[in-house]
Amino acid sequence: MEHQQELLEPGEEAPAPLATVSPKLLPATLSTVPRFVVPVDEMVTIQNAKREFYQRVMIPDQHYGKIPGVTKDVLLKPGAELLFSAMGMHVELADAQSPIQDFGDTDREGHIYYRRVARVYRQVSASERVLLVQAEGSCSSRETKYRWRDSKRLCPTCGKDAIIKGKREYGGGWLCFGKKGGCGAKFKDGDATIEGQEVGRTLNDSLADIDNTILKMADKRAFVAACLLATGCSDIFTQDVEDATGQAEPNEPPSSNGNGHAARTVDNAQTRAAGAKSCLAYASQKKITDEQRHEISQAFFARSSTKDLDTTELRTLYRLLTEWRAARDEKGAIFADWLSSTIGEARLTAQDEFGDPPNGES
Repeated sequence: MEHQQELLEPGEEAPAPLATVSPKLLPATLSTVPRFVVPVDEMVTIQNAKREFYQRVMIPDQHYGKIPGVTKDVLLKPGAELLFSAMGMHVELADAQSPIQDFGDTDREGHIYYRRVARVYRQVSASERVLLVQAEGSCSSRETKYRWRDSKRLCPTCGKDAIIKGKREYGGGWLCFGKKGGCGAKFKDGDATIEGQEVGRTLNDSLADIDNTILKMADKRAFVAACLLATGCSDIFTQDVEDATGQAEPNEPPSSNGNGHAARTVDNAQTRAAGAKSCLAYASQKKITDEQRHEISQAFFARSSTKDLDTTELRTLYRLLTEWRAARDEKGAIFADWLSSTIGEARLTAQDEFGDPPNGES
């Protein structure tokens, strides 16, 4: 009860605990048999209205999205806001427990943690409102995407992360690669300004920079979860799998699943079929031609048919389709140019490890 008192607004009284009574003590007129409070015909009308609202009002990639391998559409925060507004509900967000804001220091990992509660109300009169549902969501700086950062070597001259290892036949050393936006500066093997930099997957030591991001993510998770409960739209939407779990990463090596084995994506006939269906549906919806889809698949996987791709490849294909759609619609890109550039960027990423000739040589 003390913890509950902490979360109350100034002047607000804690609600009295509900009493549990034996069915024998209930009035004879009150039946304990579950009954519908909404007539069936009215419920059918409500369900039809929900479906019509989804089809006619809600916009793909704005109010909801798709994830390969997931059957239902994923409800996004703008979609949840739209549903709340259309159904005359309003939401209040508050701490479900006291937050942790430990930013750490150079010798110790910090931890930021928020658990938020979204309470959904409907105003029934000028002075009265009814609490319909409430749901909680949390976010932690120890989740993988916040806990780690991908540190790359930065050029001491221009500050760009364009440093690559030069091939031995071209003199070795290090090069700030021009094709990655670098300045072309060269550095010798053993140069401490390059080799002394910490690279790879490292702990994020700038937690203060993501404090507000973690708070907003906890809010979003609670907000969307409350929307699905309050609106009864779980038959149409699901919550983003990643947002719904929000689990902190265990203290294991990055490639481990906690049992000493490399974590693997589930890959079977069912996940492949679902992934292929999502890719085809997205391509059709966004007017991406079959030829373009085949060319992307052939360029990256040496196979043009989605039937020949595994689950991981299908997820990559789906991401590439979304990137092409964004480049086309937002930047007016030409497909051949975009594909060539995207393939080039992928090759440059691989060359970071294996080396490449200095700028201007081949």
